[in-house]
Amino acid sequence: MALETPAAAATSLIPAKRTLPDSVDLQLAANVAESADLILQKYGSSALYGKELLDSGDEFLHFQADRQQCMKVSPAKMKKIVADLCLLDPKFIPTVEASPLCTIGRNVGEQSHFASLVESVISQQLAIKAADTIHARLVTLAKGEITPARVAKISLEDLRAAGVSGAKAKTLHGLAHAGLDGHISFDDLHEIENDQEIFNQLTALWGIGPWTVDMFMMFQLGRLDIWPTGDLGVRRGWEKIHRLKEQIEPKKLDLKGEKFKPYRSVIAWYCWRAVDNK
Repeated sequence: MALETPAAAATSLIPAKRTLPDSVDLQLAANVAESADLILQKYGSSALYGKELLDSGDEFLHFQADRQQCMKVSPAKMKKIVADLCLLDPKFIPTVEASPLCTIGRNVGEQSHFASLVESVISQQLAIKAADTIHARLVTLAKGEITPARVAKISLEDLRAAGVSGAKAKTLHGLAHAGLDGHISFDDLHEIENDQEIFNQLTALWGIGPWTVDMFMMFQLGRLDIWPTGDLGVRRGWEKIHRLKEQIEPKKLDLKGEKFKPYRSVIAWYCWRAVDNK
């Protein structure tokens, strides 16, 4: 999936005397220690606080948690989750053994919440290469940064010329204005614990459907109990894992997911892997 980026490990710039929890993204920590400007550009914090971060690994960890840009699930915890899910449905075992460890809830988000939603809108019903091309053009039109203010200034004509469909252009403008008028505080969405509340806020916007919100909550917010049965890949993966001769309908799959709560996102992730695995 395009929104996922495996986290690397880099410990040299973290004080050795501290015992770092599994939730620390060490690569990002190393990058911040290398230059305060990186974190200022990424998070928009004050210069003073940015400098303070360099002096304290503990403060840095708290800062990551505040912005929800850290891994919330350790590898050990994810392994336990996956093992428990395989006990519930042993047919997942071959796919799990042939795949990497699920990354949902563990990887650091590299974009703002608004930018992530914009990318999800552009990606709807498009091949990855086509979506990446159009997204790159949009970034150029936005002068390098996808923000509500910059997207709102791009004309519908320019969006269309960049390859964005008329419907998606309208959706992007709606997203931008929702942020500008305060209707939705995109930067604070991670603070809402109730997934349904986030779903209701975003799907109330024109052109934002369940698939877009599901992908956003899984890969940007790292929510573990999203069950995107409307996604064709999830359904095809389920069929492959269970060797079904007929296609399964979203409503039927929705019911089958009940026993996997509260980790349905993990099941969906392995359904995608089943499709990817040859």
